[in-house]
Amino acid sequence: MKILANHCVFGKTVCLLQKAWHEVIRLKDIASASSVDDAVGSLAVSHNAILLSNDKDFTDIIKYPPKEHSGIIVLRITPQSEGIVHNTLLSLLASKSLEEIHGSLVVIRGNKIRFRR
Repeated sequence: MKILANHCVFGKTVCLLQKAWHEVIRLKDIASASSVDDAVGSLAVSHNAILLSNDKDFTDIIKYPPKEHSGIIVLRITPQSEGIVHNTLLSLLASKSLEEIHGSLVVIRGNKIRFRR
């Protein structure tokens, strides 16, 4: 899957996804570090990519309606929960198609996955 990794996504997360053969576009490679959230969301849409972020601002479905995106995945991750969240993320991406994630907000916290459309 094509994934746009926001600035706040851990480097370990990006490497993990690349090793799992996902196409990862790092925001820092295509935009300024000071890019506002609206611009980040628009870049994900223009690249037809799932937006991956640790920023809980993207869980605001009024400001970022899931239907207007190729999918938004927000990781609620800490250094202590990193391994569990990474395993849950890989499991999600292996079990769901792009069509199933498209137009959804997905929040991963530990081993729990929450979908909103």
